[in-house]
Amino acid sequence: MLWRKSRAAFTLVETLVTLGIVTLSLTVGIMAFKTTRELQTERAFIKTVVSYVEQAKGQGLHDGQIKLTFRQRDLLYFDVLGKREQKLPYPQSLRVIAGASISFNGDQMIGPQEIVFKSQRGRYYDLKPQLGWGIIHVSEI
Repeated sequence: MLWRKSRAAFTLVETLVTLGIVTLSLTVGIMAFKTTRELQTERAFIKTVVSYVEQAKGQGLHDGQIKLTFRQRDLLYFDVLGKREQKLPYPQSLRVIAGASISFNGDQMIGPQEIVFKSQRGRYYDLKPQLGWGIIHVSEI
């Protein structure tokens, strides 16, 4: 008489295959989450920069000399008449690659009219304020 053994558990190979699939799924999910989070952080920073430029434009028309200074690696400074009143740290994934500052003096804009940020993922954000029309163009290249 043949005696048959019943299977009450998974084999080692089945368990390893299942763990491999779960690990791969988690890795892909975590990488997608990280990329999405970086993109959201970059876009939020760009929106904040646009609001700083609009604020500087308004104060420049009212008070005189206003300057936004974009340091290469770490901070955006909001200078009002030579005093650094506010600073905004960059997200870790963004760097300024073109333009250094935007100055507002009364009713005109002085200095570079374009600031370009580069992301570690290869995205470019181009910020072009035009004071005469009151428009700030932001394009993602």
